[in-house]
Order: sequence, then structure tokens, then C-alpha cells
Amino acid sequence: MVTKRAAVKKAAVKKAAVKKAAVKKAAVKTAAVKKAAVKKAAVKKAAVKKAAKRAARRGPLLAKVTWKLETSNDAFGIFVNAEQAWMSNDSGDVHVCNLRGEVQRSLKVPSSSRCIIADEHWIYAGTQEGLVYDLTGDVARAVYQVAPGSDILWMDIYQGNLCVADDAGGISVYDPGEVQLWTFRDTDESSMWMVRADGAGVYAGGSKSVRAFDWGGASRWKVKHRGVLFGVQTADAVYAAGDGVTGFTKTGEKLVHCDGRGFPSCAVSPDGSRIFGGDWNEQVHCYDEKGELQWTLATGCGSALSMQFRDGVLYIVTDEGTLAALDVSPAAIAEAQAGAVTQVAGAKAPKLSAAAADTTHLESTRTVGDGVLLECVKDGSKLRVRVLSEGYKRDWFVQFPRDIRKAGAKYVVDKVLEATQGGFYRVLGNIRSLEE
Repeated sequence: MVTKRAAVKKAAVKKAAVKKAAVKKAAVKTAAVKKAAVKKAAVKKAAVKKAAKRAARRGPLLAKVTWKLETSNDAFGIFVNAEQAWMSNDSGDVHVCNLRGEVQRSLKVPSSSRCIIADEHWIYAGTQEGLVYDLTGDVARAVYQVAPGSDILWMDIYQGNLCVADDAGGISVYDPGEVQLWTFRDTDESSMWMVRADGAGVYAGGSKSVRAFDWGGASRWKVKHRGVLFGVQTADAVYAAGDGVTGFTKTGEKLVHCDGRGFPSCAVSPDGSRIFGGDWNEQVHCYDEKGELQWTLATGCGSALSMQFRDGVLYIVTDEGTLAALDVSPAAIAEAQAGAVTQVAGAKAPKLSAAAADTTHLESTRTVGDGVLLECVKDGSKLRVRVLSEGYKRDWFVQFPRDIRKAGAKYVVDKVLEATQGGFYRVLGNIRSLEE
């Protein structure tokens, strides 16, 4: 007969066995879950590693470059209009392309050129020797002499008034007759890269600030902003590139900041809805008007040292000496982000000899033909040029290259046009000496 004590003991043993089995089952389940998790992590790690290897083989996603022109030295100068793209580099080479990338003309200036600008019909290049050259003829002609020995980092021109930013933290403004209207220099600014001008005045950016002046040289406003390396303007705002891109109203209020590190260049769509910044890692970033990053793509041809946006295309010049046209339309960006873009072959720019930099040589002619006749006259201690052809104001002088003026000499030029603000003429095109 089984006693009560024995029955209780038997039940306890059975309960313990059931509990032990449950613990064992839980342990097996836990081990299975852990093993599955480890396997899942291993699979994920392998996938990440495989993706990293694939990305390394493929490289960063490339922007869609529709064409590019390759030169032999760092390129900073860029200007694009409705028909042509201009670029200049540290060798003093200037190349002009149509908007399909075909070279139409090449010139040379005597020293490094880091900026090209336009004023009405005229195109100018600033150089390391402090001279500004007119590029509208077949040969570059020096038309402005700024502070000798100063390296012109950037410049702008408004109705013949030249605004220059230099490597010593200075801003200088000259009238069309090369007379310095005013100059500003801040010893706290190690350099001035940004200078833009409009009807209200001049906007400048340097190593420590962005500021504005009126046309008399008086300060309008100043904001602290470190490391400005480039700047652009729209009708209503100015944008400075450095640590990212920052936009300001033309009265000095902050509009937007696009976060980034070390941007040597920027560009903006006319309505401010797209803001571009180029970095030192050979990439271009695009932000919206609120400063939110939209995309990042590699150029495939170097870091953009200067850039300009026009009609859906971002034109850049790079530290590899390349002028390139990047298609930044929505369709092209989608194609690039899908990894479908391949690098286009670049055309080589023609090599220019040192002899091409002779800006004082003049071809001669014995007839005026369809040209305009000019004469160089002594006016006190200065040599000035006036128009002899009929139909022009005889008391107006002509903006004319200083280094080819010679008292009593006569010249035949392609065209002479009245400056927008009146009071003087400007030569357009080629200059020849008249042999009588």
C-alpha cells in the first residue's frame, strides 16, 4: 500500500522532472533564437561588406557631365552667357567654348588668371600681376591697372566701374578711366575672394566677414562669417561659400545656411530654390531654399574651384584644369542616383605658346574700311584716345589699352560703343595701327 508520504514524494519528483524538461526546452529555444540572430547578423554584415566592395569598385555616384574641356593647370576663372562658356587657368590660358563644349577661340594673358567677368558686350580677365585684360579681340589687351603686385582673386564690374578683391584683404574700385574711386583694406582679413556689385553698391567676403559698401565706399553692413572663398548674387540676395553656403539679403539679414565643410565655390538658381556647393572631395552638393540637402554627386574631374548655374546646367572649373558642364535637371539627377551615369571623354584644350601672351603687338592697316578711326593725344601729363570718325562726340575719350598708347598715333578698331552711363566710349573687338 502506498503511503501518503510516498505519494507526495513521487508527485514532487514528477513536478521537478516536468520543470527540468521545460527549462531544457526553453534553453533549446533560446539557443535556436540566438543562433538565428547570429546568422542574421552575419548575413547582414556580409551584405554590407559586399555593398561596400561594390561601391568601392564603382566609386561615388557621378554627376552627368555632358561635356568637358581639359587644360594643364588649376582653373579658377569662369563666365557663361547664352552662347559661350569662358574659362581661365593658372597658366594664363583662356579658352572660349560654345555650349556644346567645342573650342571657338583661345587667348593667353601674361600671368595666372583667376577670374573672368562680363560687362555688357565686354569680357575681362583679372591676373596675378594686377592687370585686367579685355578679351573681346583676337589678342588680350590690358585696360585696367590696379595695385601693382597684387594678386586679383576675383572681380566684378558694373557700368564700367571695376571692383577688385585681392590676396591682401583689400577691395578696390576704379572708374572706366582707371582712376581709383576708393579702396578698403582690413588687416584682420587675410584675403578677399568674394566681390559682387549691383546698382546699390559692392558686396565683399573674406576670411572673417561678409560686408557691403555703397558706391562712395561707405560701409552699409557687416556680418561675421569665416573662410569665404567664393560668392555669387541673385537679384535679391548674396551667397558666400566657405564652411557650407550662407545666403544673405542685400540688407545683411541671414536668409539660409547650407551645412558643409570647406566649400571653395557655390552657385544659385535665379529664384534661390537651388543652392550648389562644391567641396574639396570632388563633389557637388545641392540644397533647397531652406538649406536642406537634396543630393550629392561626384564631378569625376576634380574639385570645383568656381561655378556658375545657367538654364539647368551647372558649369564648373576644377583643380584638375577642367571646364565641365553638369546636367542638373531632375531627370539627369535621377539617372545619376540610379548609378547609370558613366564618365564622358574630355576634349584637350589647344596648347598656347608664351608668344601668344604678347599683348602689345599690333597688326597694321593702311585703310579704315568699315572700322572706326581713333587718335592718341596728349592731355596734360596723360595720353588719351578720342574718335576721329564722323558721327561720334569729339570731346569724349575712349577706354583704350594703356600699353599701346602713343602720342600722335592713329588706330583702327572694329567698333566703338557708348558706355551705358554715358560720357565715354569703349572699344569692342580688334585694334590695328594705321599706317599713313
